[in-house]
Amino acid sequence: RKYEDDVGSVIHTCAVSKKSLLAKLKSLKKNKAELTKLKDKITALSKKSVRSARQITTCAAVISTVKIVNTFVIQNPASTLIFIQASKVTSVTVTCTTTEKTSLKNLIPAVAAAILAIERETAAVQATVKELSGKEATDAEIDGAGECGNTDCSPVDDSD
Repeated sequence: RKYEDDVGSVIHTCAVSKKSLLAKLKSLKKNKAELTKLKDKITALSKKSVRSARQITTCAAVISTVKIVNTFVIQNPASTLIFIQASKVTSVTVTCTTTEKTSLKNLIPAVAAAILAIERETAAVQATVKELSGKEATDAEIDGAGECGNTDCSPVDDSD
C-alpha cells in the first residue's frame, strides 16, 4: 500500500511539464499579490466613511465579489479568475454603510485564509517542479513564465 501511495506523485510529475508548472506558479504569485491588495482594500473600506465610485459602484457589490473570489480560491487557488475578480475590487472606491463595514471586517479572515491556501498550493507546485527538474523554480523563472493556457491553469500539458 505504501508503494501505491508513493507512486501517485511520480505519475503526476510525469504528466506535467515544467513550462506549465511555471505558468501555474506565476498565476499563484499574481493571485497572492492581488489577494493581499484585496485584503488591504476591504480593511480600508471597513474603516472609511466616504468614497467615490469607479467600476463596482456599491459596497454590496464589493462584498459579493470578495465572496466569489474566496469561492474561486477554495475551488482552485491557481485559477486566473481570482486575479480578474480581485482586481475589480482593489481598483475601486465605494461608500459602505455600517452594516456593510461589519460584513467586510468579517471577510478579512477569509481572505487571509485564501492567501494561506495559495501559499500552500505554491509549495505543492514547487515540490512537483523540484521532483521534475531537481530544483525549485526561481522568482525569475516564475516571472518569465508564460500565462496559463486556460482559466483553471491546469499544469497537465503534453507539449513538452
